[in-house]
Amino acid sequence: MDLIPAVKVCTSRVENVSAHDQNLRLRPRDYSPGTLYSYIVALAVPAATYVTAQRVRRIICEEFADLLKQVQILALPTVPFPAPTIEECKAGYVEVDGKKLKRADSRGGVKRTSR
Repeated sequence: MDLIPAVKVCTSRVENVSAHDQNLRLRPRDYSPGTLYSYIVALAVPAATYVTAQRVRRIICEEFADLLKQVQILALPTVPFPAPTIEECKAGYVEVDGKKLKRADSRGGVKRTSR
């Protein structure tokens, strides 16, 4: 399980960025800073690292397949903190480990008008 984040960076992100090659070269400012940074990092992954990560990903998949033969359900968190409350969404921040963090997506407080 500890290897999954590293494998994700070395496989999924590399694969995702390949579809954006032309746009990254011609229109990099169309991407948010966070997305652009993650794509640039993915472009810097050496081919040998990608191939090794693919092998590790296969091992992880096999381990999950073996685990799923032994259990009927897995209940796992998708993020390392609870979902924000409605009040936190309206305030534009979320509290994680006692710290108030600005929400990355500020659309929560935007009033929508009907057309």
